[in-house]
Amino acid sequence: MAVIKYKDFTIKEKPYYEPVGKEIQLFEAAYDSKRPVALVGPTGCGKTQLASFMAYSIASRNKEKKFPYIEIPCNEDVTERHLLGGMGVDGKWHPGPLYTLAKTGGMLVLDEIVEARKDVTVLLHPLTDDRRYLPVTRKGEVLTPPDDFMVVVCYNPGYQVRNKNLKPSTRQRFVTIEMDYPNAELETKIVVNKTNVDYEVADKFVRFANLIREARTTDMVQLQEGASTRLLIMASELYLKNQEKNMGLSLEDIARGTILNPITSEETDREVMSDFLSQL
Repeated sequence: MAVIKYKDFTIKEKPYYEPVGKEIQLFEAAYDSKRPVALVGPTGCGKTQLASFMAYSIASRNKEKKFPYIEIPCNEDVTERHLLGGMGVDGKWHPGPLYTLAKTGGMLVLDEIVEARKDVTVLLHPLTDDRRYLPVTRKGEVLTPPDDFMVVVCYNPGYQVRNKNLKPSTRQRFVTIEMDYPNAELETKIVVNKTNVDYEVADKFVRFANLIREARTTDMVQLQEGASTRLLIMASELYLKNQEKNMGLSLEDIARGTILNPITSEETDREVMSDFLSQL
């Protein structure tokens, strides 16, 4: 039986994260109350960045004990057996990441949980309410996780459809933190900090992204997602490489290749966004 390959990973360097609201305080309160957390927001708004930042923060409280951080990208092939583990051909038990952390403590992050199979979310039920236990039927074992064990799930509500959604009974087990893109000033600061690009360049990319986001909310364009902060960071990185190598790309060329083109291939939407691009 195949199991997910992972490292017992402890975050050693503090990740960069700029709070948009009171998400850090709410996350800390959930951890101290031994409650799981759901991070809900659009693509590339910093959900897993917040999770890794909080894992580092929690680990800093007690440096004598490791606080592993394991992040699993979910899809329809991820099953209960992958997370728990199973018996190998050698007849030995090969633990999965959930089983391991339920014994040692640490943070398990299930990214895009709505993409996982139903048996994965069912597996989380006894771990994410007052019971806090993990039944391992294949071993005839029931694990009671230590106090520093935490489950975090992330998902994008914009992608949810009827057959890919968390049931209300599942959602209500989690302290839910709604996330969104930061305001223009803060987002520009984030892009500058992450890439060391000039403020003026970052500001132009951010203004372009906000024009796209506003157009999406007013139905000027039919986009499933707006321009993410992640795309702005990529645009800034390419801009710097273009400057370093003297590749001859304009700011418009870079914005088109890293922000506009990845969002849509619909010609009508591309025309609207091209008009925005010409305003930079």
